[in-house]
Amino acid sequence: MSRFKLALAQMPVIGGQPGENLRNAVDQVAAAARSGAAVVLLPEALDCGWCHASARELAGPIPDGEACLRLREAARTHSIHVCAGLIERAGDRLFN
Repeated sequence: MSRFKLALAQMPVIGGQPGENLRNAVDQVAAAARSGAAVVLLPEALDCGWCHASARELAGPIPDGEACLRLREAARTHSIHVCAGLIERAGDRLFN
């Protein structure tokens, strides 16, 4: 079994502020890569907060929503694997 360095990102998730949350998440991805991590784990519901009332209107599709696209680009840029919990919209349903 091979070993690798894992980074756990501790960051605030601000309800209803996906732009700010994603900027912070991208910064965390970059910091994890600089530390030599191969994988970074980001918080649950990091895009808009699971319990925030705006989650229903701000949730995006996976894999082509803004949150996925920005995190994918950060992963490629920094050559790191990203594990993130996002609020997903599929029709009228939301998933975490």
